[in-house]
Amino acid sequence: MSCASTSLVFSIGANKNGATAVEFDVDLTVDDQVVVIHDDTVDRTTDGTGFVNEMTLELIRKLDASANHPKRDKYPNEVVPTLEEVVRLCLDLKLKMYIDVKRASSVMAQKICEMYQMYPDLYKSAAVCSFYPRAIYMVKKMDSQIVTGLTHRRGILSQEQDGSYRNNSAAKNFILIIVDVLLEWAIYHFLWYFCGASVFLICNKDASVNIIQDLKKRDLYVILWTVNDPFEKKYLEEVLDVPYMTDTLE
Repeated sequence: MSCASTSLVFSIGANKNGATAVEFDVDLTVDDQVVVIHDDTVDRTTDGTGFVNEMTLELIRKLDASANHPKRDKYPNEVVPTLEEVVRLCLDLKLKMYIDVKRASSVMAQKICEMYQMYPDLYKSAAVCSFYPRAIYMVKKMDSQIVTGLTHRRGILSQEQDGSYRNNSAAKNFILIIVDVLLEWAIYHFLWYFCGASVFLICNKDASVNIIQDLKKRDLYVILWTVNDPFEKKYLEEVLDVPYMTDTLE
């Protein structure tokens, strides 16, 4: 199985190009509406500025979500979609969904559970995942039938994905590095069980054959992200039999 990271327009493209699933991130507006957007601000992906959780849905919907995209000429004037819009489209296209929760709150958990109640097909076609164990715990506590997964990469608290440190303070970085080590140990040893996760999404840079096999022995469904190298894809498919998320289906 391959999975492409996407939103409304790209869900259609992913389906046409052979993806079997899509992954997208969700956040809450200030008026408690769930929108599909990657960052906690609208600055990078729209022509607006500000934090998602400080903006109303009406205001966010006025922004151009294609403004900073390389294919903006082909897809002009796109709006930031709501979770329901993306869910309905993916169900129509028969795409499985990995809903990445960016906010660990009871309101978010309740909104997710309400979406499953509105669209029961989600129980067999979607998983709720998050870097935040608490987010997964709350969703699972509210509805034990929802498939949930923990997402993790090494140094999630202390480092950006490119390896640079999040803080300028050496003391803060030192503390966060220690917390990162403890968090990784806890996630791999017991947090997945405590949170009720049955899916484990690992950064491909952190994965190893031993780790993958160990997680599979615990009956966890393992997925690697983000795999774009064609040789790595072939190895995962033909040797390890491990699904992956990718930005390209080439």
